[in-house]
Amino acid sequence: MIKRCIQCITYTIFLITSCEAPEERTPISEDQFAKHIRTTEAMAAEDQLKSFQLPPGFKIELFASEPDIGKPMNLSFDAKGRLWVTQSQAYPFQDSTGATADRITILEDLDNDGKADRFTTFADSLNIPIGIQPVNDGAIAFSIPNVYHLVDTDGDDRVDHRKVLLSGFEYKDTHGMINNFFRGLDGWIHANHGFSNVSEVVGTDNKAPVRMQSGNTFRFKPDGSGVEFTTTGRVNPFGYAMDEFGYFYSVDCHTSPLYQLIRGADYPHFGKKPTGIGFGPALMPHNYGSTALAGLDYYTCDQFPEAYRQSFYLGDVVKSRVYRATIDMAGTTPVPKWEPDFIVSQDPWFRPVDIKVGPDGALYIADFYNRIIGHYEVPLDHPGRDRERGRIWRITYEGQEKFHQSVDWSEKGLQELIEGLNQPSLNVRMMVADQIVDRFGDSASSAIRDLLDDNEATVQQLIHSLWILFRLERMDQELINWALSHQHDLVRLHQLQVLFEMDHLDEQVINRIRSLVNHQNPHIVRASIMILAQHPSFDQVELLLNQSKLVTDKDTHLSYALKQALRDHFRSQTLLARVMEYSWKNDQIPVMAAAMVGVDQAKAAQFLAGHLKKFKEDPDLVVYSNHIARLLPESELDQFQKQLRTLSRDQQYLQYQLIESIQNGMAQRGSKTHYLENWAVSWATVTLEQPSTTSLKEELSEVEQLQIFACQVAGNYQVEQLRSELLDLLRSEPTHPQLRTEAARALLTISADHFEQVTMVAQQAPQADPVREQLYLLLVQQKTEESYILVSNAINSLSFDTQKKLVMSMANDQQGIEEILKVARSMEISPKMLLEPSIQSLLSSNMNNQQKAEYEDITENLTPFSDETQSIIRERVSGYQSASKSLSAGELVFKQHCGSCHQIGGSGGNIGPQLDGIGNRGLLALTEKTLDPNRSVSKSFVNYAITLNDGTVKQGLYRRDEGNLKIFADLSGTEFSVPLGDIKDQTALPFTLMPDNFSNIIPESDYYQLMHYLLEQK
Repeated sequence: MIKRCIQCITYTIFLITSCEAPEERTPISEDQFAKHIRTTEAMAAEDQLKSFQLPPGFKIELFASEPDIGKPMNLSFDAKGRLWVTQSQAYPFQDSTGATADRITILEDLDNDGKADRFTTFADSLNIPIGIQPVNDGAIAFSIPNVYHLVDTDGDDRVDHRKVLLSGFEYKDTHGMINNFFRGLDGWIHANHGFSNVSEVVGTDNKAPVRMQSGNTFRFKPDGSGVEFTTTGRVNPFGYAMDEFGYFYSVDCHTSPLYQLIRGADYPHFGKKPTGIGFGPALMPHNYGSTALAGLDYYTCDQFPEAYRQSFYLGDVVKSRVYRATIDMAGTTPVPKWEPDFIVSQDPWFRPVDIKVGPDGALYIADFYNRIIGHYEVPLDHPGRDRERGRIWRITYEGQEKFHQSVDWSEKGLQELIEGLNQPSLNVRMMVADQIVDRFGDSASSAIRDLLDDNEATVQQLIHSLWILFRLERMDQELINWALSHQHDLVRLHQLQVLFEMDHLDEQVINRIRSLVNHQNPHIVRASIMILAQHPSFDQVELLLNQSKLVTDKDTHLSYALKQALRDHFRSQTLLARVMEYSWKNDQIPVMAAAMVGVDQAKAAQFLAGHLKKFKEDPDLVVYSNHIARLLPESELDQFQKQLRTLSRDQQYLQYQLIESIQNGMAQRGSKTHYLENWAVSWATVTLEQPSTTSLKEELSEVEQLQIFACQVAGNYQVEQLRSELLDLLRSEPTHPQLRTEAARALLTISADHFEQVTMVAQQAPQADPVREQLYLLLVQQKTEESYILVSNAINSLSFDTQKKLVMSMANDQQGIEEILKVARSMEISPKMLLEPSIQSLLSSNMNNQQKAEYEDITENLTPFSDETQSIIRERVSGYQSASKSLSAGELVFKQHCGSCHQIGGSGGNIGPQLDGIGNRGLLALTEKTLDPNRSVSKSFVNYAITLNDGTVKQGLYRRDEGNLKIFADLSGTEFSVPLGDIKDQTALPFTLMPDNFSNIIPESDYYQLMHYLLEQK
């Protein structure tokens, strides 16, 4: 134990002591943990206990299990040292009866033997309760669809009244909901909003709804007022913790596993591109696949050996283990290091969904003990899901556990609580501070002020005293000056964080904070900058710009905070007006530009446009151009594009990037792009006059990329004078198929008269020529009787994949459906194709009654598509072991068929989930998900049928909004945009973008290569 007399010194530095690696453990076979549906049988809790491996000296014991508890989800401790557990047997199905077994139970260890003796059901008939924070008169908890204050009015540990604090939470996706309540130093309840759901959250103050979309974090006051974002983005955050610096941390079940959260930051999430100043910095790489992380806590107690303190502990519910990570600091940026796994289980049913450090210094693990944990990898109604078993495990260090027992702080007097602010555990100190504020209120302020004058008070006591006085609204000028002048940097840091929470600061305090921006301690610098961001002043801009020169590349978090501060300054219209009038140094302007793109005001665009020459070599010039085009007054757009045209003269590739960027920006604002027409057409003419390359390699050359865009320009502006160049490209057999297809698309856009010329090329192309199939796909989009007949006459000579795409395109209107039914009845295509979910959905929406009857007749005796698919799955799994396989060959198959939508190791598309660690799912699960992707569809990856005002129907995966545009991705993984005003209707479809005919698309041998490659991604 660290002596209290030296804690004042040691807490000024965040020092993680290194340790020797624990002894080697017996290797555990990974095969049993690679199945979504575990093949082993459930173990009794006593047998499961024997399955765990921990570092030497650590002991694990069963704290509680069924039937005393059900399926535990979230854990939290109260001031009496009791463990509160939320449990759900209904999960993953939300309840509609109001009579489920879902409940919150209070667990007590009455004889301090490390096992729960008393189980009190505090609240029952709940609906997947998954976030909880005990308070003195009960608990604040989430249960679909609200956050409640569950009030115990008579002190019998049973709820008497349920008050709604926050409402409006969506719950269509029950594996990504509100979770892991954490009461911060500020006294607010902090929480995660999970994957997929879109919520319109209203608190008790009935202010305008806060719209939460998929992953983000938020906070609210214990009375339900003040709900607000703390961060946006990420996929499915689950777990919350805090370190001695007051920095919050959270895990993400999908992206980088551990984040230090920067207030107000936007982090990466599905389908979203970075906007403004970009995404907040990531923290930890995907060493573990990071697709199944749950629960997080930070250990500051003194029961564990010193080497295991100041460590993050987090669970992995797929690999059935608990990880440990230590942290070093590069300035204010944490540099995490994965230590050897802390807990590994031989029982694949072990599912550590939550982790909490108890007030006794032990580590408590909520084990959702189950054969199945996946939400969409396995059907929600699969009978193998366990509904009864659940365990809570307690980890201690042998020889220390008896000296560390929970204290009942709820009965302690004020002076004892003040002493308790010196406890080694950060969690306990925060609990004690809550008791002082909640029970004693303002009557405690005098005693707390006296503590600040006590020379024997420790750093911990001083820090928590500052936060207590802030919460009691007793933070005065004298106290602020005292704390900001304190000899210990950690005290100064927390005082600054207190000031960050205050709405009004006088000029004297602001001046003092300005003086700290150049402090030698980077944490103090960052905290000062974040306060100044809330109090913009023209004089501070120069200060922030000077500080930006001093930040090292490694301190990404401080760098991001500086960008935020400058952006927030520039969002002040009066300040921005002064910025526009001032003469800035050349080396300052690029720094300002990086922040200006976060300011959606015309003056920000004018600032950027006025300094275009300064960005000539800036890699973000294209980003700036998009921002300018989106916001610049329309009267200045013509001059703006002329400036860029001059700036990029003789740089063909840069001109391409700029023209495309400006087009997107103007589309986002809803403006026509006629300002660009002369430049774009001139550029396209020069580009198409260049000799095209004749290489048919898979990757497009730079020239080919430019010429593809030139074709699009020709089509967009209907440039008839480029007809000859486009025809030459179309007819040039050595030219890349994608370029030839774009030339054909442009010709058809310019005039329908080019239909015959495109048709002739398609009909004359050899069957092996890939352009042939692309041209038929293009021709069918003309949606005329002539195009439908043309396609139906050629359809039997095209690949199965192309046939399916043609059928889907024709299924949007009755004329096309006539041809579909004709070729199906004549066996030109397999009638079974009509049973595929994506096609069946389109046909059923658009067929007339006569066509429906004919459809039923054609498909009446066909084997259901799902039955045939299941048969193929069995055959592929059976044939895998004996197949010849190569890792490099498998990687090539992945890039060809999967890489446009999925990433591995940061390489690939960003349409679907990234697949780092996918090999842990095992052969059967991967085969099922690949061959039958619509068996269980995540709500975030459903397709939409988008009906336009002109009757056209498109299909795509919704990605994001960009101003006046909605962005979708099509079946090839390519994004396309639709103006909001053009959309008549948008309907969710029960299938994903992922092809459900994969067994027909690639040869069986290639499929085995792909599985081999994916199974190696662990």
